[in-house]
Amino acid sequence: MQFGKKKLTAAEKLEEMGYWPGEWLCADCGFIYEVGNDPPFEELKSFWKCPQCAGPRRRFVKKAGDMCASESHVEDATAHRLGLHRHASARPTLA
Repeated sequence: MQFGKKKLTAAEKLEEMGYWPGEWLCADCGFIYEVGNDPPFEELKSFWKCPQCAGPRRRFVKKAGDMCASESHVEDATAHRLGLHRHASARPTLA
């Protein structure tokens, strides 16, 4: 017989509060704000900055496993940061 409630994981607690239960990824540097950090990402102040690159909070995207909320956005931002961005003239054209 079990007494009391089942202990919830950090992700389950976030989900119960209506927050994203996964990690948040900085689109500029790849820093991950992990589940279980206090406070939850949604409760961070609007002026909060990435501790690794000082990017603004709005540059973070939801991460679930290997997928991101806007993976092409993250890839484009990373490529741009590394100087690998393409110029319009370098794009392939359709015949």
